[in-house]
Amino acid sequence: MSKHIDELRQEINQIDEQLVALIEARMEVAQDIAAYKQANDLPVFDELREQEVIEKNVALLKNETLYESSYREIIQKIMDVSKDIQRDWLSK
Repeated sequence: MSKHIDELRQEINQIDEQLVALIEARMEVAQDIAAYKQANDLPVFDELREQEVIEKNVALLKNETLYESSYREIIQKIMDVSKDIQRDWLSK
């Protein structure tokens, strides 16, 4: 028996709550990274590190064939926002 749409939507709502908490935690760490980079005269953008993060996370997908392309877009956007947060923090 399949789940009712309301049950499925509730599952999505719960996942979204977890995503909000995780993304917010990631952004807070991005600010800490900005402080470290500033103290150590490092650039915000590190292309090698960014590619390592993407590949590491893609490898964690259980269904890489189905989700890889979409996940690459999502993680890239998250990292772009993280870089923006770092730049904003550094400009203060």
